[in-house]
Amino acid sequence: MSVYRRIEADPVILARGGFITVCGLGGIVLGSKGGVLRQIAYGSLGGGIGTVMCYPTCSLKTIIYAWDASTSKLLETTERVKRKFKE
Repeated sequence: MSVYRRIEADPVILARGGFITVCGLGGIVLGSKGGVLRQIAYGSLGGGIGTVMCYPTCSLKTIIYAWDASTSKLLETTERVKRKFKE
């Protein structure tokens, strides 16, 4: 927990960037026993977790925006499908 608090409180962007990079590389190392797809998935997941840990407020805003955009598109698509099958 002390490493997390130290990274979160540190104003230096290089430290945060390094932490995010190390999290992504850690994910790649964890996925190294699988195939390339597993390495990409674990690396992306590790980098994403590192980003959320370093920038929690920006990440939350982005997640909420992505959720709202995807749900609105999903509702729009289901309405189109319903209209198509009613005809």
